[in-house]
Amino acid sequence: MVTLIRDGAQTRVVTAGFADAAKRDPVTAQDRFRIASITKSMVATAVLQYAASGRLRLDDPVVRWMPGLLPNRQITIRHLLSHRSGLHELTEQEYASAKIRSDRDLIAATVKHPLDFAPGSDGAYSNTGYVVLGLLVEKLSGQPLQAALRRAVFDPAGMRSTTLGGAPTVVPRSGGVFIQDEGLDGVGMAAGGVVSTAGDVDRFYERLFSGGFLPSSLVATMGSPTGTVPFGQGEYGLGLWIWSLSCGEGLGHSGALTGYTTKVWTLKGSDRRAVVLVDDGQAHSFADNIADDALCP
Repeated sequence: MVTLIRDGAQTRVVTAGFADAAKRDPVTAQDRFRIASITKSMVATAVLQYAASGRLRLDDPVVRWMPGLLPNRQITIRHLLSHRSGLHELTEQEYASAKIRSDRDLIAATVKHPLDFAPGSDGAYSNTGYVVLGLLVEKLSGQPLQAALRRAVFDPAGMRSTTLGGAPTVVPRSGGVFIQDEGLDGVGMAAGGVVSTAGDVDRFYERLFSGGFLPSSLVATMGSPTGTVPFGQGEYGLGLWIWSLSCGEGLGHSGALTGYTTKVWTLKGSDRRAVVLVDDGQAHSFADNIADDALCP
């Protein structure tokens, strides 16, 4: 486990356990974890940069940019960013039976199901929605998503140890929840395929909240509730989860992937942040408590 705590310009990193328990190699601050759905904040930032430049509008229907990908013409970019599209989220069994080999296979399997609700009328956490956003970034950039994120996000923030895909240096100790093979086989990378360090995750959010990626008005929109309550906890903006801490609200994201639990919260209205990366897919309460203790001493 690695925990990074930021207080203004000062950061402190605490490590515990092993990067590889079999080899007894201790984990270090430089170790790379699968950061799972923290990826969504980065993909959302890349999309919103196109909104900031005027190239697209958040309320553009997806079909305007990718004709034929989705059958419903009412689904907008904003709906995807806020998990309010109504796209069906495949179960583990549905995913396995569909024999999915690419993001477009995933979307094709998804749209065979009716929408779970009319776009914009409700909210439900959607990995598939972010897969669509990843394809949108590729369309707009003319590059594979890895290259597009490097140019738009990783390099500007100085995230030198971060990749979309690639091997983590921390071997997970246990299983976790199923989230559509996020990043494990090249499918669903935009939903959770980034591999990074605690320091690089902190660099991303530090640049985001300081206005280095987007105008302050768009950053505020990212952190404003849209009516989605993912998994019955907190609220969601556009690529940012809004989480209740014991001393206020946290802005950031959490993630779950087989063998990994990730949390990053910035205490709203402050310069305090906690990044918690755990090599255990069933450590949500543990990671939440560490983050809360770090931010609310």
